[in-house]
Amino acid sequence: MTLDAPLMIVPAQVDADLVVCAQGLSFWGGVDPDTGRVIDVHHDAHDQSLAGKIVLMPTSRGSCSGSGVLLQLALNGQAPAAFVFRETEEILTLGALIAAKMFDRTVGVIRLGARDYDALATKKSARLWGAQLVADDLLIPLNPVAQADLTLTAHDQSLLAGEHGKAATLAIEVLCAMAAAQGATRLIDVTRGHIDGCI
Repeated sequence: MTLDAPLMIVPAQVDADLVVCAQGLSFWGGVDPDTGRVIDVHHDAHDQSLAGKIVLMPTSRGSCSGSGVLLQLALNGQAPAAFVFRETEEILTLGALIAAKMFDRTVGVIRLGARDYDALATKKSARLWGAQLVADDLLIPLNPVAQADLTLTAHDQSLLAGEHGKAATLAIEVLCAMAAAQGATRLIDVTRGHIDGCI
C-alpha cells in the first residue's frame, strides 16, 4: 500500500471538531497530561484543548514518552478522539494502540495522503465511522491496516494464537499492527535490547 493511500490504523467512531496543527507537537512537555490542553508556548495550537477533538498534524515530535502521555490522557478521559497524520508516525500511534488494546480507551488514528489531508484541513468538523471519513462534502474511504500482508514465522503465529499467554499475545498484536502501519512485510527477531528506565 502506498503512503498516499488513506489508512485506518486504529479504528474509531468519532464525530468531533477539528484542531489543525501546522507543525508536529510533542505530547511530552507539550500537552498537559491531565487536561489535554497544549502547553507548548511555541506551538501554533498553544492553549487549545485537544480533548475529544480530531487532531490533524503532519506527524508528531518526540520524545517517545509522548506515548505514555497519550495513554494517561486516554485513562483520564481527556485524550483526542482521533489523530489524522499526513506522514508516518509511531509515537502517538503506539500510545493509541495500547490505550485501545489494554484499556478499551479508543483514540482513532488514520493517515492520509497530502491531497486528502489538505482538503480535510479546511473543514471545521468531521465524522469517522466504519471505514470512511466524512466532512461536509468530503468523503474519504479508508483502508484498514492489513496485518495479513505480514509474513509471520510459526513462533509469531503461536504467540498470536495465545499459546504463550495473554501478555505475549497482546505484545505481538501491537507489534504486528505497528509493522503493518509502517508497510513492513515481516518481523525481525530481537534477542537483546536496552530499555531506558529513567522515568
